[in-house]
Amino acid sequence: MELTTVNKTFELPVAISNFEELRQAIMPKISFYKSLVVTEDTVKSAKSDRAEFNRLKKAIDDERKKIKACYLMPYQAIEDECRQLIDLIDEPIQAINGQLKAIDEQALQGKKQALEEHFRSENPPDFIRLEDILPVRWKNKSEKTESLKAEISAKISVIKTDFTYLNNMYSDSPHRTAILRKFTETLDKSETLSYAVELSRSETLCKPPVSDSGAGNVTTLPVSTDNVTGSVSSSQTVSGTFRVTCSVGQLRNLRDFMRQTGINFEVIREDKKNG
Repeated sequence: MELTTVNKTFELPVAISNFEELRQAIMPKISFYKSLVVTEDTVKSAKSDRAEFNRLKKAIDDERKKIKACYLMPYQAIEDECRQLIDLIDEPIQAINGQLKAIDEQALQGKKQALEEHFRSENPPDFIRLEDILPVRWKNKSEKTESLKAEISAKISVIKTDFTYLNNMYSDSPHRTAILRKFTETLDKSETLSYAVELSRSETLCKPPVSDSGAGNVTTLPVSTDNVTGSVSSSQTVSGTFRVTCSVGQLRNLRDFMRQTGINFEVIREDKKNG
């Protein structure tokens, strides 16, 4: 199928026959008014000339519009016919699009079902939903199902590892339940660790003072005497030395806790010699 047109000859104006005559009549007026200073004596004449210019301008513009309509008349008929044909062609295009969309939607649902089955096969913890770890780009046709499955498996593995780490790290903490709940809500180990430090800090700041029954309302704190000599009161500043064995994450939490509670400390690095 191809479009063919009928060619007809139309008698259309191609020039203004008195163009030069009009131009010669207008030019002196332009030169005159460019150099004229309108005064009270010439206001009436200036207004009259302005009205004449406006009438001439309107007449020329009206003629331009009329000529333009003559030129567009044959085109308008062709345009209307072309639009009718385009509307007809759009009908089968829309029908095909609807079927293709249905096929794409069916394929997408199959892809989602395959990912859901794989997610369940990984035995994820109850607090994880597929929507929480499913990449937002999974609907893209370029994203292969097997690659998405591998990504889901990796995320579940990381979450399980992080949960076990936090559970072991805070197994003796009174805030263990709150800390683990925070992780199940965020699935973010770093954010959960920061939350745990904040809980410990709040507990320290809000802990009520301990009264010594033999000394009225004197506040005392338990102080280890390892490497600390002499008697110690709660108001004195003391120095102590201790060694810890823990994970890197626990050590960082301990560092953050001491910073937040105002405990001055010095890091002493031990150089290990190869031997």
